[in-house]
Amino acid sequence: MRGRKNGTLTNLEAVSGPTDAMKTEALRLLSISPKWRAGLHEGSKFVRVYHSITIDFTLTPTADK
Repeated sequence: MRGRKNGTLTNLEAVSGPTDAMKTEALRLLSISPKWRAGLHEGSKFVRVYHSITIDFTLTPTADK
């Protein structure tokens, strides 16, 4: 994913994941996240930055019917 100078996220991509549903959910959550803090170059110039983050899912078993 890339962060724009104004803190919005663009180019979201799920590189890997156990299932397509989990990759889709991770992208959905990032797409609705609030603006991020923009990158700063030398403390004064806002710049686009590339981020790679790990999202961990915790699955809980469902009761048998």
